[in-house]
Amino acid sequence: MRVNPHRELRIGDELARAGRVREAVAIYARVGDHYVERGAGVRAVALYRQVISLVTEQAPEARASVEDVPRRLARLYRALGFDADAERLERDGWRAAR
Repeated sequence: MRVNPHRELRIGDELARAGRVREAVAIYARVGDHYVERGAGVRAVALYRQVISLVTEQAPEARASVEDVPRRLARLYRALGFDADAERLERDGWRAAR
């Protein structure tokens, strides 16, 4: 699937504002994956952290659809040289992400 990140992020933002957080986090995770594939790791970190924040604070029921986001973020942290953050996420998963 081709991703237009700017368009997708606008849609995700609108969905989140409308209270449709489950749909928003799916979009944010997909765009984060797109950024990883394109070598824009810092942008992906921001989106993965946003997913974690939204799920833990507003929509715990959405966790199942993005269950592996902490693992993706840990891999990305490691690739960017943030080993301590990566180890914490690898060890504690969602608990560390709060």
